Amino acid sequence: MPRAAPIEHTKPSVDSPASGVTPRISRELDIDSSGQEDWQHVRSLLYWDVEVIVIVCSIDSLDSLENVREYWVPEVEEFAPPGIPKLLVANKKDLRDGTKNQIDYKQGETMAKEIGAYAYIECSALRYEGIEDIFFSIVKVLKKKTGCCCVIL
Repeated sequence: MPRAAPIEHTKPSVDSPASGVTPRISRELDIDSSGQEDWQHVRSLLYWDVEVIVIVCSIDSLDSLENVREYWVPEVEEFAPPGIPKLLVANKKDLRDGTKNQIDYKQGETMAKEIGAYAYIECSALRYEGIEDIFFSIVKVLKKKTGCCCVIL
């Protein structure tokens, strides 16, 4: 199997003097169960102490956008504290090529409004587009909610 050429990676800077906000990440939680039914019980235990929910769909899959409405939002509403702020993030922006089975910006924005999300953000980890926007949106919503600093998990 041929190997892909290595992609140059530069560690992103989350600090931005222009924003006046410097997030501090104190601990990290990385559990991606991708909607697997076997993990639903474990996921339900993770909601009790969260302050922001980031729901992620994939730009190259309309089904993943529909899963936001049909699966993820009902789960958040069942297990998360009432009134928890949500962000809707569409990843894989670099794969958008205009084919029919892809999420366009307007569809994502409409879904964000429908689910009551604070923001809709598109990103590409490959091109490092929109990544800072996600973190700064989290910080802004927490600052608005709490009026002070925040912890990003």
